[in-house]
Amino acid sequence: MTNKGSVPNRHHWVPQFYLSYFTTQPNASKVYVTDVKAAYAGDPLRKVTEQAKDIAYIRHLYSAAGEQPKEVDVRLELMFRELETEAGRLWARIDKGTVSALPPGSEDRALMSRYIAAQHLRTPRTIAVAKYANAATTSLDLQTTEDAEHFFEALSQIPLHLGDTPNDMRERELFREAQTTFVDPIADKLNAMHWTMRVLDKRKFVTNDNPVYVVRRETMESWMIGDPDSIVMFPVTARHFLILAGSAVTTPDGVFEASHEAFAEAANRLTVHYSTNEAYSPFRLGEDFKFFRDSKGSS
Repeated sequence: MTNKGSVPNRHHWVPQFYLSYFTTQPNASKVYVTDVKAAYAGDPLRKVTEQAKDIAYIRHLYSAAGEQPKEVDVRLELMFRELETEAGRLWARIDKGTVSALPPGSEDRALMSRYIAAQHLRTPRTIAVAKYANAATTSLDLQTTEDAEHFFEALSQIPLHLGDTPNDMRERELFREAQTTFVDPIADKLNAMHWTMRVLDKRKFVTNDNPVYVVRRETMESWMIGDPDSIVMFPVTARHFLILAGSAVTTPDGVFEASHEAFAEAANRLTVHYSTNEAYSPFRLGEDFKFFRDSKGSS
């Protein structure tokens, strides 16, 4: 436990070290931020450059209320910082090209699995999913247009700022518990999938405020980790894009494959589509948001 005023209170659900690999220039501090909802609504020019430290954070997002009025428990935030420090060293080696594969059984793959699992669970979107699931009185069939639209509309109402009073923190207790309860099982599932890292010569990939997204094979609709038909997608850097699908029995597994700009364009469309509110990129995004706005199953 520590005094509330004595600890950093900006808790980033998209880590700053990660965003540093999508900055406007290598080793720069700013990224392009695109308001995706505004872009879908026909205003794709509403974009700004912002410091990575000012992006994707909520005050005391991971804090728990202490026994005393001004005390907070920041162990979860410290756990994330430790994980980010380890992951940061791996990202640096990937970026420099000294890591050329993530084969089954490797320490690098295990670390990447844990990082992706934590990232998948730590976003405010997880809070919205939990709240919606707890409030739902009937099960939804996401195969039907009406239920799917209702569900994704509920998810879109995610607050950009959550309260940091003791009561506010207590409301997020289940969210914090999920970080420690489910990270390892999800990491194990990820580790057992078939991995392919697509690599570009130039910095063309973008990311978002929900950087780990899961889609269903063939339909590309939002899906769940662990289902045999699921594909997990994760922009690692502006040059690396990780795809997890199937199982590790398929070979070769964990390889890095040279890719091309046509793949980057398709991957970026998915990344923008599966953002919650914002997309982050090293360059200005184009104005073609019509594809997902008009596509079947678009939320």
